[in-house]
Amino acid sequence: MRKFAALVLAGALSLSLAACGSSKPSSEGSASAPASSAAPAVKPDTNPDAATMPTVTGSAKTTKLAFPKSDAPSGLKVLVLEEGKGRVLEPTDTVVAHYVGQVWGNDTPFDSSFSRGAPAAFSLQGVIPGWTQGLSGQKVGSKLIVSIPSELGYAEGNDQAGIKKGDTIAFYIELVDGFGKDSSGDPKAKDTGKLKDLPVTYKGDLGKPVTDLKVKDGQAVPEKSEAIVIAEGSGPKIDDGKTFYYQSAAVNWDPKATSVSSYDQGGAQATTFASGNGLDPLKGIRAGSRVFFVMVDPNNPNAKAQAFIIDIVAVH
Repeated sequence: MRKFAALVLAGALSLSLAACGSSKPSSEGSASAPASSAAPAVKPDTNPDAATMPTVTGSAKTTKLAFPKSDAPSGLKVLVLEEGKGRVLEPTDTVVAHYVGQVWGNDTPFDSSFSRGAPAAFSLQGVIPGWTQGLSGQKVGSKLIVSIPSELGYAEGNDQAGIKKGDTIAFYIELVDGFGKDSSGDPKAKDTGKLKDLPVTYKGDLGKPVTDLKVKDGQAVPEKSEAIVIAEGSGPKIDDGKTFYYQSAAVNWDPKATSVSSYDQGGAQATTFASGNGLDPLKGIRAGSRVFFVMVDPNNPNAKAQAFIIDIVAVH
């Protein structure tokens, strides 16, 4: 795992959070768990006979799969129930998805974002090969059923999830959103005119990666956290209980410090907003915005203040 600036560390901001995780499902039996063995890259069969694939039953939190009486198919199968119109996913993208996973023929899910009531976010580089290969090339907004053979899932099994060695697993997946490594805020966000007065400099136009973030010489160390909108987007607002997806560059409050950037090291990340978790100044800021954020940890007076330029990619 590489490290980079991220917004989620004990509900606050940090320069050294391990990447790839974001808002992952909580179960080790989830699709975001790493594969237990290496698997070759193969093209999924995207035109399987629907009669040999599971069907979707239930609704809302009870959504799950019902299996045919036939044996599990061989190889990786992807049945597109409904094709979306959004971004075409790449193998390095961060994906936001609702899903339910079951061992082939088993009526009980081993993991379900539907039952938790919220989609999950994860990098396609941090999931089992069947997800990376099955979702790459699919469009955001699509609804899919994916059947994954053991060698592209959990070849040695997963005891916690009840997956045995050799088991085929299947998922129903709704692709809610997807972000590339270069995804950013809105290039047409409204300039607020406040950039010139900021205590930092950086490179990167709106809609482009932010690099070389530096604190200007002679700037007093801030005493409290604050957020200043550099350019205002038009998307949904950050609020309690909402998950926002972002890219960021960050630097310690020191003119000699070197910044780090998610654009360089991992791509879009996610955090769920809650008042009192250190991110309060971001409340009410819209998706698509670019924001200057300075964080001072009131609970750790010895910690250095940190400066961020944050591109709010999306709010869900």
